[in-house]
Amino acid sequence: MLAVLLLFMGCASQAPPSGGPPDRTPPQIVSTIPSNGSVAVGTDSTIDILFSELMDRQSVERVVFLSPRPEEKPHYQR
Repeated sequence: MLAVLLLFMGCASQAPPSGGPPDRTPPQIVSTIPSNGSVAVGTDSTIDILFSELMDRQSVERVVFLSPRPEEKPHYQR
């Protein structure tokens, strides 16, 4: 009976899945609205940026630079 208990305890070890190889491909911008190089974009215009993979919202908010700086803080959506 003890041997069976030890066998089950050995099989129940918990570890995270291996997950495969590390993701070494950085995210890329797939598209933007307005398009790259647009001029005379209104200050009340919505800006859409589509990335090639899911992004961490706080990381994006920290590195996005808008010029001229808008009067109101930008609103980020998912």
